[in-house]
Amino acid sequence: MPSDAIDTQAQVPEGAEILPNDNGTAPGLLMISPTTLWALLPGPPREMKPMFENYLLPRILEREEKHLEVLTVRICGLPESRVEAGADKAIAGIPGLHFAICLKNDCIMIRLTTPESQDSHARLERARKALSDEFGFRLMPPDCITAAQYLGKILLAKGLVMATAESCTGGGIAHALTAIPGSSEWFVGGMVTYANEWKHNYLGVKNKTLETYGAVSEETVHEMLNGLCIRCGVPAGVAVSGIAGPGGGTPEKPVGTVVIGAFAPGWRSVRTMHYNGLRDTVRLRSASSCINLLIEGLLAPKDDESKGNGQIH
Repeated sequence: MPSDAIDTQAQVPEGAEILPNDNGTAPGLLMISPTTLWALLPGPPREMKPMFENYLLPRILEREEKHLEVLTVRICGLPESRVEAGADKAIAGIPGLHFAICLKNDCIMIRLTTPESQDSHARLERARKALSDEFGFRLMPPDCITAAQYLGKILLAKGLVMATAESCTGGGIAHALTAIPGSSEWFVGGMVTYANEWKHNYLGVKNKTLETYGAVSEETVHEMLNGLCIRCGVPAGVAVSGIAGPGGGTPEKPVGTVVIGAFAPGWRSVRTMHYNGLRDTVRLRSASSCINLLIEGLLAPKDDESKGNGQIH
């Protein structure tokens, strides 16, 4: 680095505390008065976020006056409206709870708060049980913050590995899975078969299938799954093919038409989905749907694919 940049970053106001930067060169600064904390953090998110979480947040929490108890749970594989309605119904009989909901990562986060009291913890545990009864396996374990992380936990518990076959997502599913530390224990690899020739050459999709039904079809995705299962020899996997846009759509298959598929021992499902939004949104939602579909196949009771008691903890 130029010496003038180092000189600037080395300047510390008198009395300030330095917050270490584990991901860059610019340190953070913390200044404290009896009533206030002032913090200066670096701008890049990859530096600012870990610095906040590791060094600033603990200092904030030291000064916190705790008047509320909080329960945060995450639901995967259901739309926000369905989660809101189900949660509202589940906790309706429990007094003194404040309810908030938002989309976070690839799942829906529910946060319940209640004033701290002698029975506040019991009320939150009662709420957790009610939400578990309502959402079954879709209520993720407390140590999972993404559906991809949850999927890995399930595969490990069942002693399975998986692979991916992707077209429109361009490796987005594999990216989400390999973002999880330790994913090499349950994710063995993936193929991005964007062109029809690659679908045929590497996954064994029949040319007749592609000519008759098109690349974006349930027939093609079934054969992509066959390729993963037979050619790669994995017990579980996902496949996807779709039209992410902005071009390429037809009246029969408009932009946002995506076919997703997944298989696990004794189970297989292929579904046609329709997503609104720009190209990136369609691709992200397609990847998330594939992950959630495999979770469903691994955990959902076969007579009820929306609820059940097959949770992994």
